[in-house]
Amino acid sequence: MKNIVSEIHFILLGVVLFSVTSCRHGSPADSLLASADAVMHTRPDSALRFLQQVPHPEKLQGEQQALYALLSTQASYKNGIPVESDSLISIACDYYSASPDSMRKAWSCFYAAQVYRDMSIPQKALEYFHMADNASRGMNDYRLFSLINYHWGNLLGKQQMYDDNIKLLNNSLESNINRQDTSGILFCLSQLGWTYILKDKTDSAEIILKKGIDLLESYRPCKQAVRLYQQMAIVCNMQKRHNDALLFRQLLF
Repeated sequence: MKNIVSEIHFILLGVVLFSVTSCRHGSPADSLLASADAVMHTRPDSALRFLQQVPHPEKLQGEQQALYALLSTQASYKNGIPVESDSLISIACDYYSASPDSMRKAWSCFYAAQVYRDMSIPQKALEYFHMADNASRGMNDYRLFSLINYHWGNLLGKQQMYDDNIKLLNNSLESNINRQDTSGILFCLSQLGWTYILKDKTDSAEIILKKGIDLLESYRPCKQAVRLYQQMAIVCNMQKRHNDALLFRQLLF
């Protein structure tokens, strides 16, 4: 039943978007790419299905090819599909690096960084995070800015560059506050708390984690709750407050 409803929603969405975009774009590929782009952040599953309907994507050229490469990589990540090659995102990066479209360039570099991180090429990932950050300067896209700083910071944290990690996570936190994105705020607070734990700064970790736990009261259910409670239990144990640690562990069940 759920699949049938989802199919109906996709068909209706497709009819509306295709009708609108067909008036603005010449070819079916242009209309499908515009439709995928329009719903990428709100309905990534639908975006993926629009992209799968692009006729003969291997024959696309120029801006069509670059946009298809960027959106396909983006849709894969948003739908939990592993990206094991840089072949697609490289097309987007090569095209948009010489383009005046700073937004597309920033998104292309951001996803290239994600791909190289997952391919275990951290140095190249860091280079692309830096390029994404430069391309995003002067833009008011808080979503993009928060994502760049969050994932860039996490990669630096894995390399034990904790001070830079904290700086970037705080940048991401500020962007999520500006967006009023509670989920993004909780992710940042959790990661900041974990970094302070790794630095053995339990007082700072406790302050950060308490902010997250306070925010949970108005944002339930939340996947981040488990992690925040686990981290607070670790902090309490490190501070020899074992009874408090036990209380936070009990909140996990």
